[in-house]
Amino acid sequence: MEQKIPELLRQNQELIRTLQIRDHSSSHKVTVQFEKVDEENENFDSFIEKFETYLDVQNVPIANRAKVFVSSLSAKLYQLLKNLLAPAIPSDQTWLCERPIAFASRTLSGSEKKYSQIDKEALSIVWAVKKFYLYLKGRRFTLITDHKPLIAIFGSKRCLPVLAATRLLHCALILQSFEFDIIFRKTIEHGNADFLSRLPKTSEELEVKDDITIFQMSQIEALPVTSKELRQETGKDIELDPLLKALREGKDLQGREAQYTIEDDCIMYGQRWKNIDKDIEEAAKNCVDCARYKADPTKAKVHYWEYPSMPWERIHVDFAGPIFEHMFFLIVDVNSKWLEVYPMKTTTTKKTIECLRDSFARFGLPRVLVSYNGSQFTSYELQSFMQRNGVNHKTSAPFKPSSNEQAELYVATLKQSLRAMHKYI
Repeated sequence: MEQKIPELLRQNQELIRTLQIRDHSSSHKVTVQFEKVDEENENFDSFIEKFETYLDVQNVPIANRAKVFVSSLSAKLYQLLKNLLAPAIPSDQTWLCERPIAFASRTLSGSEKKYSQIDKEALSIVWAVKKFYLYLKGRRFTLITDHKPLIAIFGSKRCLPVLAATRLLHCALILQSFEFDIIFRKTIEHGNADFLSRLPKTSEELEVKDDITIFQMSQIEALPVTSKELRQETGKDIELDPLLKALREGKDLQGREAQYTIEDDCIMYGQRWKNIDKDIEEAAKNCVDCARYKADPTKAKVHYWEYPSMPWERIHVDFAGPIFEHMFFLIVDVNSKWLEVYPMKTTTTKKTIECLRDSFARFGLPRVLVSYNGSQFTSYELQSFMQRNGVNHKTSAPFKPSSNEQAELYVATLKQSLRAMHKYI
């Protein structure tokens, strides 16, 4: 796309100047050609004003005006154009040297750390825009990011994707109140902002002091008993004196006594109290006040299951395993003690219902089915299956597996039998 400056800017002289301005927001290049001007008269000042107007007409973003490649200009003309188009243009005539005026960063919360990478990048943009709201509102600015998918989501060239996540939709709605151009820059060229995310986090937590160690050291320093007194009393003790002599003679001690050592004729191990645990238990048992105020809840009378009057009237079910990488579903008839065992790979509700349906088809429907409170038996699907077949489903008491004792006994028998015959299988 090539356009020319209006005729009023042209001078009937030789064409020697060319400026190339690349608009990164629309990805096209505008080539501007202009005539040689007299740098000493007012025509040059008029040219500067008109050239700035031309950039406004072409909708070239202010931030992109700094990315101007200037060739074969005189020193004075180059200096004037540099002052007009950008605060500074490098001597090699490449990118503008960006100079930060403010830095801002914050750490992510616990829930924000679980965001996906694109959500984190969008969050950083929204937070930065809110942070510098007073500087950006009412002005057109340029957002530079090293996350390319955000160009399509937040850019003005296409609509927001229909399948975009809700969090990205919220970010896009917030940014719609601002006028900006968003461009992509590689991470290796984005160090002025990228380095903030890589700085180590400084912890404000103070080092936790070991209060127990400090207390023990202070007690030792303030201990009224000296090592001399301790050595004398150890020799007088009827239990410690034989141990002290055995340690001096280097006898082979067993058990806890093997961990004792002698330091300055003192036995080192902590506190020496023979049968201390047993003595504490005896003291607690013989305590009158402890026995007087000891909790003595009333024990509930155990009610046993009534014996069924006919086979298959009440059945108990349970799972056994895993045994050799398999689970086993057990069905026990209380009256006849008949056992049905179904090997299973998975103990889902669907598989459980299939086993029960197979058993009911051969032996009929029971009146009562007893199970524990597993998710397979408390699910809505199994409860509906029981109601449709008229089976009364009862569960064992929580933390009381003995209420399903009939099935528990067969579980133990099955495990023992399978392990015993494993080497013959």
